[in-house]
Amino acid sequence: MALNLIEYLEKSAKRFPDKLAVSDEKTELTFSELRNYAMSVASYIIDAVGTEKKPVAVEVDRCTQSVVMFLAVLYSGNFYVPIDNKMPEDRVNLILSDINPILCLNIKEKDFFNGFNVETACYEKIKNYEINSKALSLARENTIDMDCCYTMYTSGSTGVPKGVVISHRMVMDFADFLSNTFDINENDILANQAPFYFDCSVKCIYQMLRNGCTMYIMRPKYFMFPIKAIEFFNEKNITTLLWATSGLNILSSSGVFEKIKPETINKVFFSGETLYAKDYLLWKEACHEGSLFVNLYGPTEVTVDCTYHVIDRKFKKEDVIPIGKACGNMNVFLLNEKNESVRENEIGEICARGTGVSYGYYNNPEKTGEVFVQNPFQSNYRDIIYRTGDLGKYNEYGEIVYVSRKDNQIKHMGSRIELGEIEAAAVTMDNVDEAVVFYDDKDKKIVLVCKTSMDKSFIMDCLKDKLPKYMLPNEIFIFDKLPHNRNGKIDRPKIKADYYETNS
Repeated sequence: MALNLIEYLEKSAKRFPDKLAVSDEKTELTFSELRNYAMSVASYIIDAVGTEKKPVAVEVDRCTQSVVMFLAVLYSGNFYVPIDNKMPEDRVNLILSDINPILCLNIKEKDFFNGFNVETACYEKIKNYEINSKALSLARENTIDMDCCYTMYTSGSTGVPKGVVISHRMVMDFADFLSNTFDINENDILANQAPFYFDCSVKCIYQMLRNGCTMYIMRPKYFMFPIKAIEFFNEKNITTLLWATSGLNILSSSGVFEKIKPETINKVFFSGETLYAKDYLLWKEACHEGSLFVNLYGPTEVTVDCTYHVIDRKFKKEDVIPIGKACGNMNVFLLNEKNESVRENEIGEICARGTGVSYGYYNNPEKTGEVFVQNPFQSNYRDIIYRTGDLGKYNEYGEIVYVSRKDNQIKHMGSRIELGEIEAAAVTMDNVDEAVVFYDDKDKKIVLVCKTSMDKSFIMDCLKDKLPKYMLPNEIFIFDKLPHNRNGKIDRPKIKADYYETNS
């Protein structure tokens, strides 16, 4: 059993030294090159700041350099903190002041971190630094699976980002689960869609390292011209997509499958947002018969994903695909407000325990203590669960079905309503590509915002067939497109802010 993630790279570099490991279309690195560059940069880190199991901030872009720097930090015995180089300056300052990194790694000289009051080093200047084999060996010997691998910052409810602390073991258990359960191996070729500051990317990076897969980093242009994305899949013989649901939906909703189909893809993993059957069916029809489709669920705090559902039965277009059952070495269950297990069709909060559960939030014991809590079913020893803030229910198969966020529940006209249910009803309609539902607390209105070619009256008529009267939206707004954040998800805060600004 591997003791740290560096062993993944060491083994793949030994098995496949000359095989392409990662490419961003400008730079291609074999496994031996990836290893050597990582060791060079790691040697610089050790000489500059030491091996202290401390945070090193890494500039993130869609390039091979970011991946090399992640691995270099691990080789050095420290842990990395991905920082998006297009992130607003104020947010970068918040993260840097919270994490207090011992070093920041720029991709290029006089680049991203140089505008901040931190110690920096430039990848291009240190990538050929003399390898210090003795220091690297010592750092590796002192790195165990319990040590932090990365800290990834997510949005906080107060506007202050929270750093989720993830260990080597957490990543390795999840990577082993994916590989062993779904037979991901050296023959698979991955197309990376998720930015490296988004935890969905962890799946691609560590499947590549663990199994000796090739990973192609896709450029943003492919999502502006979907036909180019499919052509790219076919040209590179892509077999496996470990993507955010929103990215997959961009392609399927564009109508591109009517013109061209993916010829080599045989494994498609959805994650990050609710998966509706109508979107899955478009991919199923486009891919070869017998292709594997898996719906994954999990917040950053559980090391990417904690449940999965292999889609192996028929669903109607209006159905929501279940998030299924727990991943390996995890337990996932639903609790009601009394911390009791829920019954079939009773809604409860999704809670997770197991090796994937994060250590908590960096430098934030108060927020950690709010959601990383003692298992209510175990009082005799420390057994921490993570309360996700998401609501779900069990279906007739015993599978978990995602319902909505806990804070997406409202009381309207005397009835308790899950806004996610209204959203699901809208999105499952033909010709509605995306939808957001929120509650206007001031005017006591349910507001539906959607991307569609249909008019408001037609949408309302369709919703009347799907929802009880008290759940129907009071206002409907139609747009050609909805804003998305840098993770590719619908930018819900912006939609709400624009609404309130317009209606103030």
